[in-house]
Amino acid sequence: MTDRHGGNIAKLVAMSGRPAGDILDFSANVNPLGPPEWFRQLINSKLNDLVHYPDPDNTELTMAFTARFGIPGGDVLMGNGSTELIYLLPRILEKRRALIPVPTYGDYAAASELAGLVVESIPLREERGFAPDLIEIEAALKGDEIVFICTPNNPTGRSVPVADLRTLAVRNPETAFIVDEAFADFTFSESILAGERPANLIVLRSFTK
Repeated sequence: MTDRHGGNIAKLVAMSGRPAGDILDFSANVNPLGPPEWFRQLINSKLNDLVHYPDPDNTELTMAFTARFGIPGGDVLMGNGSTELIYLLPRILEKRRALIPVPTYGDYAAASELAGLVVESIPLREERGFAPDLIEIEAALKGDEIVFICTPNNPTGRSVPVADLRTLAVRNPETAFIVDEAFADFTFSESILAGERPANLIVLRSFTK
């Protein structure tokens, strides 16, 4: 399966000729157990609401998000999944380059290339346990770039200390840092949203994991 995102069960069914229930899909690192029973009950209780369009401003969701993380509602943008925002941000941030520690989620590079940015990879090294080297990243900064940092990283699982990310962003205000915390709920690490966040630091969160 060559999809960058993975999880394309319809494609797997077509390729294998087997029903979806017979397939163990390892192409995307999501919860294989499905939604909990209480969530099924909640969905059933809201079926009558399907006759209405959803709130385009995501008002209640935004309020819940701001209450959880203690951030202003004006700092929150809800997207149709993180992927929508990953493809949007390189188009609107007006940068020339994208610096991406690799291996990591392939859509960072794909979205940057689609937006016309020059993509520069920074290899994660085995001798460092595949942890991002923030010193090496900072040495490559010129102020005309976006830096994508996935923490914990997909696929290595390594996290970057929140304090170090804040310090890096503060020292380099002309660089846009996109910190993808899609897998943060699987760890006990502090979210970078929990404290002071520099204006040049954008944090992505996900419900799908």
